[in-house]
Amino acid sequence: MTRYVKAALSIYFVSLFCFIFWGNQNNFLTSWGCYSGLFIAYAYLVHNRQYCSVEKWEIYAFVAAIIPFLTLPQLSPDFYRFLWDGELTNRGIHPYAFTPNEIMENSAIKKDALISELYENITLLSRQHYSPYPTVSQLYYVAATFFTDNIILATTVLRMLILGTLIIGVRYLKKLLALFSLPSHNLVIVLLNPLIIIEVIGNLHFEGIVACSIIIGVYYMLQKKHLMGSLFWSMAIAIKLTPLLLLPLFWRYLGARRSLLNYAYIVIFSTAILLIFLWPPYVANFLRSITLYFNNFEFNGSVFEVIQWTVEFFQTESSVTIAGPITSILAFITILTIAFIKRPRNATHWLSKMEWSYLIFLLLGTTVHPWYIVLPLCFTVFTKNKLTWYWSYLIFLSYGFYAFPASSTGSLLIFIEYGALLFIFIRSQLSKPFFQ
Repeated sequence: MTRYVKAALSIYFVSLFCFIFWGNQNNFLTSWGCYSGLFIAYAYLVHNRQYCSVEKWEIYAFVAAIIPFLTLPQLSPDFYRFLWDGELTNRGIHPYAFTPNEIMENSAIKKDALISELYENITLLSRQHYSPYPTVSQLYYVAATFFTDNIILATTVLRMLILGTLIIGVRYLKKLLALFSLPSHNLVIVLLNPLIIIEVIGNLHFEGIVACSIIIGVYYMLQKKHLMGSLFWSMAIAIKLTPLLLLPLFWRYLGARRSLLNYAYIVIFSTAILLIFLWPPYVANFLRSITLYFNNFEFNGSVFEVIQWTVEFFQTESSVTIAGPITSILAFITILTIAFIKRPRNATHWLSKMEWSYLIFLLLGTTVHPWYIVLPLCFTVFTKNKLTWYWSYLIFLSYGFYAFPASSTGSLLIFIEYGALLFIFIRSQLSKPFFQ
């Protein structure tokens, strides 16, 4: 290991430590400064990853993952709702049966200090709606709150569960790299990526669990163990419904017979897993929360914002209801085009198509939180596409929305984010096909 790599590691850990303790939504300049220092050090380490063994990189990544354990999440209050759902289940109350506001109308519950504290920290919007989190997520929440009534301890347990899942996911990433005869040092791209450490381990977002499930599912499918592969894909769907978008890509690579077999398994497994929590009396409540999310939330959109701005020239009211379906149709057509226009040359090309499909979905989406790109970011271990890698840095600009909610600064930062991303995309695609 050179002294420059040691210096970069030092900068990386100091920046991460500073970010975890002083980075938050309101203090954007401090957060952005720490994140920039962290990402620059990370980029240098990725570029010089061959100077250290994979085993040592795994140790450094584990140490980095431990740092967020020292404090509660600072960038997102979502974890309070996670713990709320887990506490309700452990008290025999179904998380889809009542909204938090309805729960707190019960005088007996009001006297519970932990429930009251969690309620006070849940966002106002979340209090009004039923839980939108599917079965697998709920199982993590129940496990995290089962043995303790302390928020700090429950958060620590949830982080341990997530970290344990990520460790298993890394093992399968290594297996896939070996299967594809790719350098094992490519693991560093995700092992030390600041976005994964901050958003998955730090802020407890489950996109990392989704990515692990899909990576494991891909591995078993390539081994022609379709039952196991479909089970892990179903688990990913039972955490976040968006992996459904990638199912059309099975057809051209796996073939009709194998694809239909996988589809059948996924339907059976997904239904069985979802029904663990999604009981028939509560289906309407759950779907109401999911519909609310897709129809009412707007954050860090790109193409959607342009289309909405165009629609407002002709119709000032209900521009969202027009722009939303347009971008959804565009995403659907584009993903189908990627899936069927050309048969993947090999497994890595197949994963590249998955990465592009998910990126298209996000670029056309109404809401793109930073942690949403964790899944396509994991695909960069196998592909040559650096767009997602750059976006994992630029997307942090979207946090400016919270720091400058009443000014044009937040919009300017998002314009810079997507302007830089467009420049990187054009430059990178001049010398190779779009779907490489």
